[in-house]
Amino acid sequence: MTGRGIRWAGWLSVVAGLALAQTTTGIITGRVVDPQGHAVPAAEVWLTQELTGVRRTTTTDATGDFVFPSVPPGRYSITVNAQGFKRLEKKGYALTAFERLSVGTLTLELGSLTESITVTAEAPPIQTASQERSAVLNDRQMSYLSTPGRDFMNLLKLLPGVTYPDGYGAQTLGTSSAPVIHGVRTDYVAINLDGVVANNRGLGTTENMVNLDAIAEVKVLLGNYQAEYGKNAGAIINVSTKSGTMEFHGAGYWYKRHEMWNANNFFNNRAGVPRPRYRYNTLGYNLGGPVYWPGRFNQNRDKLFFFWSQEIQPNTTPSVRNYTFPTEEERRGDFSNSREPNNALIIVRDPLNGQPFPGNIVPPARIHPDTQKLLSVFPLPNFFDRNISRGNYNYIVSDTVDRPARQEILRLDYNPSPKWRMYFRGMNMNVKQRGVAVTANSNQWGIRQSYDTTNPNVGLNVTYLPSATLVNELALGLSRWTEIQEISPSELAKLQRDKLGIRLGQKYPQNNPLNLIPAASFGGVTGAASIGYDGRFPMDNYVNAFSISDGLTKVAGPHTIKAGFYWELAEYLQPHHGSNFAGNFNFGRTTSNPFDSNHPYANALLGYFQTYTEVTARVNYQPINKVLEWYVQDSWKMNRKLTLDYGMRFTYDIPPYQKKNVAANFDAARYDRSKAPVLFFPARDARNTRVARDPLTGELFPAAYIGLFVPGSGDPYIGTVRAGTPGYPRGFVYSNGVLFAPRFGFAFDPFGDGKTAIRAGAGIFYNARPRSGQMGDMSFNPPLQAQPVQYYGHVDTFLTAAGLLAPSSFNRVIEAHAKVVTLYQMSFGIQRDIGFNTVLDVAYAGNMGRHLGQTRGINNVPYGARFLPENTDPTTNTPLPDNFFRPYYGFAGLPYLEFAGTSSYHSLQTQAKRNFSKGLQFGIAWTWSKAMNYGDSYDAGVASYNSWRYWNYGPAGYDRTHTLTGNWVWDLPKASRLWDNAVVKWAFDNWQFSGICAFVSGAPQGVSLSLADGADLTGGGDGTTVVMTGRAILPKSERTFSRFFNTSVFARPAKGERGSGAAATRYAFRGPGTNNWDLTFFKNIPLKERVNFQFRWEMYNAFNHTQFSGVDTTARFDAQGRQINTRFGELTSARSARIQQLALRISF
Repeated sequence: MTGRGIRWAGWLSVVAGLALAQTTTGIITGRVVDPQGHAVPAAEVWLTQELTGVRRTTTTDATGDFVFPSVPPGRYSITVNAQGFKRLEKKGYALTAFERLSVGTLTLELGSLTESITVTAEAPPIQTASQERSAVLNDRQMSYLSTPGRDFMNLLKLLPGVTYPDGYGAQTLGTSSAPVIHGVRTDYVAINLDGVVANNRGLGTTENMVNLDAIAEVKVLLGNYQAEYGKNAGAIINVSTKSGTMEFHGAGYWYKRHEMWNANNFFNNRAGVPRPRYRYNTLGYNLGGPVYWPGRFNQNRDKLFFFWSQEIQPNTTPSVRNYTFPTEEERRGDFSNSREPNNALIIVRDPLNGQPFPGNIVPPARIHPDTQKLLSVFPLPNFFDRNISRGNYNYIVSDTVDRPARQEILRLDYNPSPKWRMYFRGMNMNVKQRGVAVTANSNQWGIRQSYDTTNPNVGLNVTYLPSATLVNELALGLSRWTEIQEISPSELAKLQRDKLGIRLGQKYPQNNPLNLIPAASFGGVTGAASIGYDGRFPMDNYVNAFSISDGLTKVAGPHTIKAGFYWELAEYLQPHHGSNFAGNFNFGRTTSNPFDSNHPYANALLGYFQTYTEVTARVNYQPINKVLEWYVQDSWKMNRKLTLDYGMRFTYDIPPYQKKNVAANFDAARYDRSKAPVLFFPARDARNTRVARDPLTGELFPAAYIGLFVPGSGDPYIGTVRAGTPGYPRGFVYSNGVLFAPRFGFAFDPFGDGKTAIRAGAGIFYNARPRSGQMGDMSFNPPLQAQPVQYYGHVDTFLTAAGLLAPSSFNRVIEAHAKVVTLYQMSFGIQRDIGFNTVLDVAYAGNMGRHLGQTRGINNVPYGARFLPENTDPTTNTPLPDNFFRPYYGFAGLPYLEFAGTSSYHSLQTQAKRNFSKGLQFGIAWTWSKAMNYGDSYDAGVASYNSWRYWNYGPAGYDRTHTLTGNWVWDLPKASRLWDNAVVKWAFDNWQFSGICAFVSGAPQGVSLSLADGADLTGGGDGTTVVMTGRAILPKSERTFSRFFNTSVFARPAKGERGSGAAATRYAFRGPGTNNWDLTFFKNIPLKERVNFQFRWEMYNAFNHTQFSGVDTTARFDAQGRQINTRFGELTSARSARIQQLALRISF
């Protein structure tokens, strides 16, 4: 290496070591030649941002090539000056975020510099300078393609390789979910706002949903991108906000949706329910331009610019929910008309003798007054037509949530000199919810609450250009999200023990300062309601995420070298967290409970519960996530046809940890069975009364002690490890050190004319930022927080065991030597300019996921364990609770998060795109793909005893075989060309027509198993699945509303049978597909030279085509093996009927 090379390597390493959110700039390259095609060296090349006038210059090298590194997204013109040639100016080059834009070969004509040639670029550029799979939604698409909630995420479905869940995205400002991109879990997607993290909890959602009028573009790095980009293993979604320009521009708008313009949903029509209230208003305005002082500052209007946007949504959101509440007769103990969905009478049995109650009526003397009052918390049923409900619900609640939202965005761009460029962007959003169906309300059947979120996001970007070939870019970002939950005293009184006269006590009342009634669930009745609380109730939480990055770019001949790094720190606080803090009674029916009456509401009236759970303490959930990555990459233009992209991204693995070490884990190596405490065992005393027996001494105690720890018999937390314990990493996971992620690709222009590109690449991508909950959930583990469970008791006696502990479940156990989630991505594609300003792109894109997170229950009892004689309760001749014979005796559930999952995605992606030209812009994308995995979520459950391939492997829940989308914007021909009349011109000129169409295959669907008799068929293990005896997919001609798939091929498994596994639960058939058209008409009315008034008419599902979305997939069998769910195989839900939105806009 030469001395100069050594100095450059040293400088790059220093910057990589000292440099400080991800940048969004791109690179513009090109080549200047004479009329004979020979290179023109030393030509002066000017790059001008057309809307701001900001200019940069460089010169061509010996081969005629030039490079402009670190260029902000925008629209540019290029001017070339060379002695002996005419001045060449080419306008209209649109550079998107992260893009490597080649303007191709610029041919000069002989002449003098006083002569000039001006050309406008119209066709979309062919990507001859980079290999990554990427796509963009530009400002015209943002302006003219409609989405009812103005959610940019919903428009991503137009891109190849994107699968968007059902619906239209967010209806209002707030949180918006990312689509599935290239078959990768949404948790592995990075979402940025001007390069600043916008999903600060590490989820596949953004808390910074930007209004469409403030967006300049949305750029998506779909996959296989350069080493410069990282943090997450999946796609990178970046939203670039608008900036001010040399001229003042602004707009004001009002969008309105109202139910009177909508069609009614298919199921509402079927049930005779009128259109629900549906009223949304969106008001907003924006203003941008130069900041100047005539004669003193910025006289040329090319240094300081501003852009301001505000959007206000004073909205209410409708909601319809169905429940099965106890009837007035059932609350009195009369179950004489309590029936299964197939109208079979549910026999209510006396827990004391197992015999049916006479007349199916619980005697009044047996009814417990406190649990009767607990059931009375629920409203009485209000819907009684079983022909419609099919016995699945008896209460319909239709209400609205007040949901006002407000957002402000300010951006300042400052260019103090040709060498310095910077911008600041601040955003704040506040969303309030008032009503019953608000976020985080567990009692949406009738308790009003409020839920408020605030989402500030701030970014600062500074670029320094010491020379035309050297650029340094620094970016800093801060993102915050808060959530606050409140409940009024009058609503709180509906849930307070003293106000309701409920005297049920609890073991740890200090955890329940508001004196709330216990939570209660009633499994075994379809649609049963429950009483519950979020573990954070009432919430006052926040997330802070700070990021800083720096990149240095050097152009050295044919090489464009870049190095830099990225740092992120995120903290998430949820104070006083603890589920079941008010106590939780499970009154669900099960044959395992010796006191089960066969009806959950009867169990409650009698006071017998299946389980009672209460947390021992409330703790602070406060995970800390850190990301540190750096990179070096080179784009080497080997010749005018071939460009190589290669680089290395380095990830220093920093496992997350819990602040103040409030976390615990289970280490099997520390567990010693001989030191675990013993449990009180069931027995009978001399009077044949069921009691608890100390197996060590034989001493007898009340029956409520059964299943609890005998005091002093052992260590109740043997095998647990608290954060901060010497010899263990702080976050329980050992660091993998520095991880190397090589990236390589090429772009080849085979004909050298810029009209064809062959592009390919491959690389390794690490998910360095796991979701906050991966670590935060470790704070809910023993001994910090235990969830002891009492089984099969009575509400009058459960407190006799107060102060005693029981085996507790862990919320999460994590693998100590976990690998980092890894994706191996690859792509190969061909782009071709096919004329008509249209580019065709055909590509293969795929990836293989390794070390994906999944959860396995390591303390589940083995198959058949409950059937063994030694595991039988001698007092009831039923199986003992599982805690008596679990592998790790002394603990309940141990959900082990390990990183052993795999996935695969393969796709053929085809796209044709035409930029706006001659009044028309369109795009068509077709993806043929297959995504396979063991689970869709970051902690998907997998089998403990069965083969994962048999039990879990199958098409991903988001797999869609075919996805075809189209979009267009068309300036309709002016009618005045046919009849030049003032009235005709006013009424029929200046119309535009845009639309989005989507045709998507249905999602893979599985069938779940439900047993009316609550029988235990396997005695433990992973349980069983329904038995599939044949092909469930029906020919399209045989599908009906009541039989969408072949329900006859599903059977109840026999005792001991494990069923058909994933073949039945993951892919028995495919659900209904999508066939949707969204259309918009625009009428523009020029008011004066620069002022335009616009009317918009937007129609979603314009043809009101019923698009079914849900199918009842629960096979419910009685003891004789008869399928009794009358809705099994029936279509149960549909996507939105036609929605219309009208809008008025004025702009200048």
